[in-house]
Order: sequence, then structure tokens, then C-alpha cells
Amino acid sequence: MGSHINKDGQFQSDKYPTCPAGKVPLSVKDRTAQDLLWTYAQRRREVDPEFADDLEKALRAEGFESVGAHFCCGNREPWDRLSQIQFRCRGCGKIFTGEQIRTRGR
Repeated sequence: MGSHINKDGQFQSDKYPTCPAGKVPLSVKDRTAQDLLWTYAQRRREVDPEFADDLEKALRAEGFESVGAHFCCGNREPWDRLSQIQFRCRGCGKIFTGEQIRTRGR
């Protein structure tokens, strides 16, 4: 077993031992987790729109910038990564470079 798997086979954080087994502690301050948390907010929007709005607000307060709704069609789902530099919009299927996405298609 890995060092983060407890005797019951569940994930257990060693850095945050009071975090319940099976839970993963993520912080809106952690730059490596911010895009994942943003995606999670989008997926939870149908179930709990207030949670999604609050999580987005907290991420923005920590400096995270997302393109939000896609500039090409208004889709709010994550972009599909095709390669290191190419992404496809899940809404309209158009392909853009990372630079085009960062600059909102300009």
C-alpha cells in the first residue's frame, strides 16, 4: 500500500491527519488545485448553484482567472485538451490554442 492509504484501504492525508479518511484536502490558495476546484464548481452548479458561485468567488479572491463562459459559444464546461497547446470547446467543437483562450480569442 502507498503511504497515503490507511489500513482500511482509504486515502488518508498525512499532512492533514484530522481530515476524514477518503477526503482530499484542497485549498483555494493552492495554485495547483485552483483549476480543479473551478471545474468542480462548474460540475456542482446544477446541484448547488450557490456553492458554485461561492467557490468561484473564493478562487477569484485568491487570484485565479478563468475564461468563465467560453468566448466562442458561452459554454461553461472545461476545455478538452487535445495537445500541449490545442484545446477544443465542448460546446461548439472549435479548436483554439492556449494563447487564444487566455486572450479570449483576440
